[in-house]
Amino acid sequence: MPPKSLPNSPHHDPEEGYVQDLQEANGWLFKPRGLNIVWGNDDRYWCLPPEGEDGPAELKGVTWFEVTSSPKENLKRGKKYEISFLVSVNTGASCWNDLPIFIMATVGTGGSGRWKE
Repeated sequence: MPPKSLPNSPHHDPEEGYVQDLQEANGWLFKPRGLNIVWGNDDRYWCLPPEGEDGPAELKGVTWFEVTSSPKENLKRGKKYEISFLVSVNTGASCWNDLPIFIMATVGTGGSGRWKE
């Protein structure tokens, strides 16, 4: 299914079929094409896996990026959720040595969050 981004939009909107409901693990798996990636449709900054493939999204030449997504089901208030990312750095990549990665999660569009290193 094609992305729902506007034809000339530089951003990649989540595509159907790339968010897996892990009912047994009580969670979700967001594959790269299931994410909202700022500048994700601009091949100067991102290389997404081909449709139907589960490969990684590759970030090229920037040190700041924004990736968001959410499950279709509502999250429960007061319940704790664990969020994790699998990040690897290519040989010869610069700007990532000894730098922290910060993640923030919010619940809902008006939710507040805290940055975690």
